[in-house]
Amino acid sequence: MSEQVSGLRKHRALVAAAALSLALVAAGGYQAVALPAPATASVSAPTLTETTTGPVYKGDTVGFAYAVPASDLSSTNWVGLYAPGAKPGVQSSTSWQYTPDASGNVTFDTSALTPGTYQVYLFANNGYTVLSGPIALAVNAAPTPKPTPEPPAPKVGPGPNLIVNGDAETGAGTQVGVDTNTVPGWQVTGLLNSVAYGAKGGEGITDFPTATTPGPKNRGHNVFSGGGGGVSTGTQTADVSAAAKRIDRGQVTYDLTGYLGGSGAITDESSVTSYFLDAHGKVLGHATLGPVTRQMRGFATELLPEQAIGKLPRGTRKVRTVMTITGPQPHDRLGHAQGYVDNLALHISAPVPAPKPVKPPVAHVPGYDHVFVVMMENQDYNGIIGNKSAPFVNSLVPKGANLTNAIAETHPSDPNYVALAGGSLFGVNDNTPFASTVDAPHIGDLVTKAGGSWRGYMENAAGPCDTTAHGAYTIDDLPFYFFKDVKDNPANCKAHLLPQTQLTTDLQKTSTTPTFSWLSADDCDDMEGCGVAAGDTWLKNTLTPIFNSPAWKSQRSLLILTWDEDAADGQQQLQRIPTLVLGSQGVRAGSTSDLRYTHYSMLRTIEAALHLPSLTKNDLYAQPVTGIWQPVRRG
Repeated sequence: MSEQVSGLRKHRALVAAAALSLALVAAGGYQAVALPAPATASVSAPTLTETTTGPVYKGDTVGFAYAVPASDLSSTNWVGLYAPGAKPGVQSSTSWQYTPDASGNVTFDTSALTPGTYQVYLFANNGYTVLSGPIALAVNAAPTPKPTPEPPAPKVGPGPNLIVNGDAETGAGTQVGVDTNTVPGWQVTGLLNSVAYGAKGGEGITDFPTATTPGPKNRGHNVFSGGGGGVSTGTQTADVSAAAKRIDRGQVTYDLTGYLGGSGAITDESSVTSYFLDAHGKVLGHATLGPVTRQMRGFATELLPEQAIGKLPRGTRKVRTVMTITGPQPHDRLGHAQGYVDNLALHISAPVPAPKPVKPPVAHVPGYDHVFVVMMENQDYNGIIGNKSAPFVNSLVPKGANLTNAIAETHPSDPNYVALAGGSLFGVNDNTPFASTVDAPHIGDLVTKAGGSWRGYMENAAGPCDTTAHGAYTIDDLPFYFFKDVKDNPANCKAHLLPQTQLTTDLQKTSTTPTFSWLSADDCDDMEGCGVAAGDTWLKNTLTPIFNSPAWKSQRSLLILTWDEDAADGQQQLQRIPTLVLGSQGVRAGSTSDLRYTHYSMLRTIEAALHLPSLTKNDLYAQPVTGIWQPVRRG
């Protein structure tokens, strides 16, 4: 339905035809990713066949299909790739993968291979008994990427750019790079983010684009990326029904442009597709940009121009644009999805109204007298909700609201604490409360400025502003010591960072219960150090006095129980964490919300509940918690 005019399309057809999903074996610097096994009938003898078509160039991914009869089936069967002249059992394989199933697929990346003819075998049971093969694999030298010219100037008609925030400039770009943040104007899945050009990186992930990286000449401060790994998407829809008559006469063209790219030899990629929909949402056609492969980038960090033009299908009334950024599914804290997108634009050759500017979501949150926050650590949603080792937490689910799609920003713990307290990571990318100082206001400052009171309560603190680590206690169990007005002001620190034992006294009267309270378990009871059951017991002992306090029984009080990050165990939905919201009034018991929320959403909800302004663009544009509230009793 579209004519792809970018030279990149032609180049990819030459050097990356039939590219398969990348898979690298964990041993020897590779990481395995399984492809779906084809449905095959049982076989009488083992087979190994190459699935790649056409010549294989250095940097391509090559695939093989295998099948074994039941008599040869073993979880330790394996496929090995051997350099020219190498003998199995004498020399080591260049790459290898287990083949535990009766049939399936394996892939090998050829980036590290010297051009030549390799031999590929299917071996039995961790040994060198050949089940099938060898298959000769010829790896050719990679062709030199052809320079890609700038796309021609878009055929801009009377209409405006139909993509809002297509340049990632409406939100605040992260300096860490791998953390998800608020992306205004887009409906987000996964860990999509906007990254500042020149981001320093985090968790060992670096090589983000800079202001001088090849890319758009009129770039702003930020570029879209995919955060901490997996597949992320951003979606928005534009209304073109004002041009219906011209569209239905087949007289309207479209021009979709943008810059797409990636980092170095990393295989992470991005693509953008605009779907043309009729009045009932049926897809009539589409136009796609990308993906831009690493071969097309010459294994360099670059953003290359992409363009797709064509005629809008008759009957088109809306255009849904989906930006997709893909990275590996991490099983640790080193996730990344370093595909990039910037300067997206969609124009049509007919006058239509401009999309409405991005505005902060309206917060329909009732007002509260007190807000309590508790942040536990390092658990997946499914590791808590329904877990018999957490009977107290699960007893709260029918009493409040369960946010089933809450997402943490990053790894490790402390940056998530800072995000909820201050509306940004502020460049914090590790557990470094003494080395990192944030010179910016936090939620406590907003409360103070509004005439309220705030305190942080720390389990096993030896006294106010206890900065000495002892036992399972560390001061970064609260986020506030990261902030300059607490760290560099001992009196302020002592007034606000207190032992948990002080909470018992403060809860005795409504007048001494702070407007905002943050409660923290030590490194044992936070569910990371000593497990779920220990943390559940701490929560029961800590929250029960709150529920029995005058502030809860006679005033409007809200409690948010959340976690800092997931367990980094490769769960399918990365960074999905448990989050419960309970209220003495105003929260519908047993309610759920499956909207995507982040810690910035929790901060935005707290600000709305206490009638406070926002701290940064992250909380300003974040989705506040909605769909769980009921009218609050007054008086």
